[in-house]
Amino acid sequence: MQVQNLKPVSWLVFLGLALCICCPMGRAQGGRGGISGLVADSSGAIIPGAKVTAKDTATGNSLSTVSTGAGLYSFVSLAPGKYEVSASAQGFDTVVQQNVTVSVDQVSTVNLSLKVGSVSQVVTVTDEPALVDTTNSTVGQLINAETIDRVPLLTRNVYELVQLSAGVTPANGSPNSSSSFAIQNISSGRPGVDVSAYTVNGAIEGSVYYMVDGSPVGIAENNAAAIIPAMDLPEDMVDEVRVETQNTPASYQSGGAGVISVATKSGGDKFHGDVFGVFRPNVLAANEYFNKQSQLSSGLANTTPAFHRYQEGGALGGPIWRHKLFFFGDYEATQQQLFDGSNYFTVPTSAERTGDFSGDSFTIYDPTLPDNPDGTRRPFPGNKIPNPNATGLKFLSQMPKCNVSPTCDTDGSGAVNNFFKPGLDPSSAHKFDVRVDWIKSESQRLFGRFSYDRLFLATFNAFGNMWDLNYAQNVTNGRNAFVGYDWTVNATTVMQLRYSFIRHHENQGGDPRQNGYDITQLGFPSSLASEEVYKLLPFVIFNDVGGGVGGTANYNTFQYASENSDAIASITKVTGKHEISAGFEYMKRFLNVGQPPAPSGSYAFDISATDQSVSSGNGGSDFASLLIGMGTTPGSESGSYPNFTKDLFAAEANPYYAGFVQDTFRPTKSLTVTAGLRWDIFGGRTERHNRLEYFDPKAAGTVNGVSYTGAEVYVTKNNRSPFATNLKDFGPRLGFSWQASPHVAFRGGAGIYYGPSAQMVGSATLNSDGYTSNTTWDATCYNADGNTVYNGSPSCSGGVDPVDNFAVPYSLSNPFPNGVVPLIASPSGLGNNLGTTLNTMLHSQRTVTTYNYNFGWEVEFPRQVVLSAAYVGSRGLFLPLSAVDLNQLDLGTIQKYGASLCVDTSDPSCQMVPNQWAAIQPGTNGNAGASTVPLWVAVQPYPQFGSGGYGSGNGVMVHGYPGGDSEYSSLQTKVQKRLASHFTMLGSFTWAKLMTNDGNPPLQFVGSHLGAAQDWKNMQYEHSISPQDVKYQFTGSASYDLPFGRNRMVNLSGFSNGALGGWTMNGIFYWSTGVPVASPTMGTPIAYFNQRPDLTCDPSHGAPHTISAWFTPDCFATPSSPFVPGNAPAYLDGVRTMGAKNLDLSIYKTFDIRESMHLRFEASAYNVANRAQFGMPNVPGIFAVQTQADQAAVFGQITNTVNSPRQFQFGSRFTF
Repeated sequence: MQVQNLKPVSWLVFLGLALCICCPMGRAQGGRGGISGLVADSSGAIIPGAKVTAKDTATGNSLSTVSTGAGLYSFVSLAPGKYEVSASAQGFDTVVQQNVTVSVDQVSTVNLSLKVGSVSQVVTVTDEPALVDTTNSTVGQLINAETIDRVPLLTRNVYELVQLSAGVTPANGSPNSSSSFAIQNISSGRPGVDVSAYTVNGAIEGSVYYMVDGSPVGIAENNAAAIIPAMDLPEDMVDEVRVETQNTPASYQSGGAGVISVATKSGGDKFHGDVFGVFRPNVLAANEYFNKQSQLSSGLANTTPAFHRYQEGGALGGPIWRHKLFFFGDYEATQQQLFDGSNYFTVPTSAERTGDFSGDSFTIYDPTLPDNPDGTRRPFPGNKIPNPNATGLKFLSQMPKCNVSPTCDTDGSGAVNNFFKPGLDPSSAHKFDVRVDWIKSESQRLFGRFSYDRLFLATFNAFGNMWDLNYAQNVTNGRNAFVGYDWTVNATTVMQLRYSFIRHHENQGGDPRQNGYDITQLGFPSSLASEEVYKLLPFVIFNDVGGGVGGTANYNTFQYASENSDAIASITKVTGKHEISAGFEYMKRFLNVGQPPAPSGSYAFDISATDQSVSSGNGGSDFASLLIGMGTTPGSESGSYPNFTKDLFAAEANPYYAGFVQDTFRPTKSLTVTAGLRWDIFGGRTERHNRLEYFDPKAAGTVNGVSYTGAEVYVTKNNRSPFATNLKDFGPRLGFSWQASPHVAFRGGAGIYYGPSAQMVGSATLNSDGYTSNTTWDATCYNADGNTVYNGSPSCSGGVDPVDNFAVPYSLSNPFPNGVVPLIASPSGLGNNLGTTLNTMLHSQRTVTTYNYNFGWEVEFPRQVVLSAAYVGSRGLFLPLSAVDLNQLDLGTIQKYGASLCVDTSDPSCQMVPNQWAAIQPGTNGNAGASTVPLWVAVQPYPQFGSGGYGSGNGVMVHGYPGGDSEYSSLQTKVQKRLASHFTMLGSFTWAKLMTNDGNPPLQFVGSHLGAAQDWKNMQYEHSISPQDVKYQFTGSASYDLPFGRNRMVNLSGFSNGALGGWTMNGIFYWSTGVPVASPTMGTPIAYFNQRPDLTCDPSHGAPHTISAWFTPDCFATPSSPFVPGNAPAYLDGVRTMGAKNLDLSIYKTFDIRESMHLRFEASAYNVANRAQFGMPNVPGIFAVQTQADQAAVFGQITNTVNSPRQFQFGSRFTF
């Protein structure tokens, strides 16, 4: 069932409250922990009515309950820490179990055995409870305070510790990658995306949820259906982190990737705190691999860049009112320079930037001259361009000179990547948190927290001017206010209330010197300048040699302000053998967002305008094409960016509702069964001024006598959301844990999880056509020989063009002679945006759905060692594709009509048909004014829409289309040793396989997602290994107190103890295989679809695996026809990037100043072996490899690393 809107929603609120109040009200509430168990006598008989008390050893406060008629007791909301649990009953000795650890989002099992005797007689048990978890079926890992304190943590970002959990794969298989250049750099990744870029048990990136103190802190990323954290807390504020990757309880809002739950520290009955400083200077750091090679090849010394990272801060906690009111606060500041080795560009020589290619070994051809009789172009006389386009000259004049060798400026070979300038990306951060806990009485507890951060980061400006299109800077401000209330209604009933408010604001853009730039200074017409909504520099992109020049590219102009308000109410009742919880959650998301991709223009160039012929690809130059102002082949003009956008800064909101019930049932002492049900209701987003729409494929309309089916439908003030709300997202969960013996447990479970939803708040450009617009630069057409010429020129229809006039209409100097697509002040009806490219979404679609399932066992060995193994699997359904074009022809249609589709107008089979849509095509449409159009126009599903160009991206673009699926299977093993005898360790190994047909999810720009669908309407061609699949992965951490010092194996005292004693060594080791490399595309100039080549052999066999050639193109061949799909898979399972082998070590010593005062000195080394993990190899199209020597030379070449070189970090901390 689906409804148009949740209006009114009062019945849902009533239902949620009814669940809380009427249900006979198991596990701990998020952000807290719990203790549960059975009370029995020495014979095993249950003892009902026993009084059980849990005492917090940090605050001295206690909480009491009584055992049920089945002997069950439970504490459901305890702060993480150490507790004493005591039980007493008439006629029995009182028993006290000490050293009970309560962890975040976990119930500790403590079964209590009472002996016949007197209540006044106390029996104290000091041994810690068994390490085997006998009642929990959740898959995940606890990272406790001890581990956080001991292990070397590269950036002190606790979210990085999720890598210690089995089934968690860092982006690109590179450890610590969430803090790496590739992820945090504004142009290559997404600042703040953090571990949302990771793959968790096969779930789609962006589907892991975040909780702090039991409330969600994840915000909607501006792309569809993705969650990122609003902030990450300083290490000093974090008590514990739990990674729950499967079988999360119904009380949690979570997607298929589970939940990362953080518990913050609280004050105690004694004042305590610390002051710390961490310093990572560049003086001892190793050089980045490619930077070193560049320096040595240029005759320079091996010089490490001036990288550094400094971090300082402190924390303080204690009582405000002893035993009643406590506080804890922290502050942290960071200053960093992160190495940026991404700035490889291909730049023109001094001669080329003036139009003089006479010194080059390749030939450039003049498209304005009549073609030769054989259909090839004629070369420019002397290989020089007369009267180059003035706008093109100005762009090239702003590019830096080559610098890779002393003679590169006279190198006429057309070498690529002839400019390399590494640098430093600066960043800084200020963070603080304050938490207050008030224990009003044994039955009422109130706690709250406020967190703040302000972050700045920028990229390195390689050009040194405002024309570096990759340069950007970002300022982020975050706030989180939280309050929680626990009320013990009676001995077996607890009510819990949580409220959280989040604000996350990003102000991001390029070099501020370009703001307000007048594009007429570059030669663009004033009529185009008057259409700009947001004035910046335009930019150009070079498709063949890569890179570009101009204003802010990479979608880096970004205004983003997200707010969440979340409220959770739940009640828990312990009765008989059941612990039953029920509750309701309500969230309201707000997002003010604008992201103009090309507000002043984006223009792409390749060799097609100046090569010998489009079909041959011989000769030509991207730079020469720019200097004649002629764009790419018809239908490919937009490339990765729209050509000219008029953009919207939207103010959006969407509600979220959920009801849940969870039962923890203990039918026997050794068996625990958990069953839960969560009903998720993802309300569709609205916009403050009702500026949203959706695409209705069945809507019928008639405009100017032209009838059509399919139209955009706009929201109204009475129906404000463009989405139907799914009311069938019921997610059942079932798990069990069976204690087969005191030291052996079996567990398993399964569940259905929904979200994130594509219908929540997101980018303003997803579905706001009319209020935004994209105009395509219809730069070229084909002449009779199949070569490109200026669109609108005489040779488009068999005439003769003016020779060497490079400033004609549709050239770079006048790219939109018919104007740009206008905005619509008040769209209504079904006749809007005809003849233009649509960016839209569907009205009704399924929510992202994940089936999770697992089964495993756990065994405890002597010396507190636990070994576990499990099968963990998942199935993802209705996964969002980044974007699909409904007008893209499917392969069946392409094969049916073949060349008669007239994609190549020079082909003899080309079939033109009457232009029955002429009356509705605006002047900006590529077919405007034409009496006939190519056949492909007529066979499109929705020919009334589109820019007039052929191919995906020119028609009806639907964002977040639910067309993907995935399958994940894994064997996950873990060995853990609790800290004893001065040693603790945790190791996990995952053997997994992830298959998917969604190689381009909404977060495709984070991590490697380079494949593209041949036919998104038939996804059988795309089902392959996932681009983020890591077959084998091992992660191990260990900490060892060295056996030298007072009261250790080698007993030392005095000076020797001060110098040699009391040292602790810690380490983390990562090892994994690499991620798959995408198959190349064919990349033919005249392409009917995104064709891949045929795979004729195994490209992994005999692959060189060197940085100059990781693998070769020898196994890829041109398919038998341009109308059939290549058999190469989307991603190559056998060809993978370099895997990870990384060792981080630290050693520290603590000096005892007083009993409660300590000073610790620490030295850490990251990537100790200084092993460079090489990144993704370059994979140009096979056509380019076959026709262009420079492209063949770079096939398989690697120019970057994805990890950091060896670094040393030093720190000290004073604790009291």
